[in-house]
Amino acid sequence: MASRWSPESWRSKKIEQAPVYPDLSQLEQVEKQLATFPPLVFAGEARELKSKLGRVAAGEAFLLQGGDCAESFLEHRADAIRDFFRVFLQMAVVLTYAGGSPVVKVGRLAGQFAKPRSSAIEMQDGKSLPSYRGDIVNGIEFTEAARQADPQRMLMAYRQSAATLNLVRAFAQGGYANLEHVHRWNLGFVKDSPAGHRYQELAGHIAETLRFMRACGLNADNTPQLRTTSFYTSHEALLLGYEQAFTRVDSTSGDWYATSGHFLWAGDRTRQLDHAHIEYLRGIKNPIGAKIGPGLQPEALLTLSPFGAVLDALAQSKLTRLDDLTAELRKSLASAKFGLSGSGAQVRLRMEDYARLFDAGFIQLTALDPAKAKQAWEGTPAWAAREIRDALGRSNQLPPEAKRQMEAQLVGTYAKGK
Repeated sequence: MASRWSPESWRSKKIEQAPVYPDLSQLEQVEKQLATFPPLVFAGEARELKSKLGRVAAGEAFLLQGGDCAESFLEHRADAIRDFFRVFLQMAVVLTYAGGSPVVKVGRLAGQFAKPRSSAIEMQDGKSLPSYRGDIVNGIEFTEAARQADPQRMLMAYRQSAATLNLVRAFAQGGYANLEHVHRWNLGFVKDSPAGHRYQELAGHIAETLRFMRACGLNADNTPQLRTTSFYTSHEALLLGYEQAFTRVDSTSGDWYATSGHFLWAGDRTRQLDHAHIEYLRGIKNPIGAKIGPGLQPEALLTLSPFGAVLDALAQSKLTRLDDLTAELRKSLASAKFGLSGSGAQVRLRMEDYARLFDAGFIQLTALDPAKAKQAWEGTPAWAAREIRDALGRSNQLPPEAKRQMEAQLVGTYAKGK
């Protein structure tokens, strides 16, 4: 039987990737201060996202998740947020048009400040200092002062997250996302490229559809779905003291929610079942996730299935029985050498820092090396969303052996980049 959960019960568990703060009393003071601050997101928004992820899991929608490996205090600019949002809108409209399904938009921003590290110490020229753990913890400069963990940085991260969310919500609800502006979303440096021409062609098709809809009496004025969009935030729940400070009881349901972001996950280095991060995540009602890296053996992954909290973490509200989880995992493990997940395929592309993961309707963008947004659009394979979905839909109607053969063929096709 699982022990009783509370927002601070993680403190009794072993923890990985925890910064070492030189002044624990200052850390406690900052965490208490954060606990008095307004929430960044609301429980109703997290429930809405969870419901939409249920549609994704049922094959009725796509998930597009993307953002920085780690946000920076120095690079917090309005134009950077605008360009990120614009690329996101471009990608979403391509996927919606090509796949014929709604796209659930989740950004890795307004909270993605902490970085897990493979070593607690960094060496340069024979000198060792604490590793850089993201701007929410310490500075990237290789000096003793910068690398000292500073609790005050959590206050800065909160304020930047609030400002980012304010601007993103304005873009999403204030008219910037209006589909009638689809031609304007092209970034300046791709307008004259082949990618830009392809996008403008697609935008032209959408504009024709909108003209037809206007003739039928449907327009952005009387149809909110055409002028606004829903956009959600996500980040790795790495700094648990910060997360605890924003764990609040929902007044309508009595459940606990993390209000630092809509969607939280445990990283590859912090997903141990009996450790602090899983302990924290098991008690909140947000949609949650667990990052499964290449170092995890298939057998070890399957052993996660008896634990209800991890079932939710891996399956995001779709899977509730061992047989369901095992069936999904077997399809994933057959393709593990290509980095595939679920019954989809992985196609790499760059957008600021991203790679694309097609996961039977899930499309997740996770951090890689920095690159330009131009490469994201040029790498967006509009055919992939449609063809993967159709192929998987057909495979569900086949006998088990034929289905395995078709999935193996699909894996080979998309792993090679078609």
